Amino acid sequence: MKSLVTIGRGGTGKSSFTALMAKCLIEKGHSPMLLVDADPDQNLGEMLGVD
Repeated sequence: MKSLVTIGRGGTGKSSFTALMAKCLIEKGHSPMLLVDADPDQNLGEMLGVD
């Protein structure tokens, strides 16, 4: 499965949505999973507890 989450504006929940979607998919057995955070602020890793 391939998914892309992109919205140009800041503060719209891209990272939150991506983190929740990843956690749900992993719980359903879709792993391993690669997530790429191309946002200059890069807070997706922080949300997931990884560097």
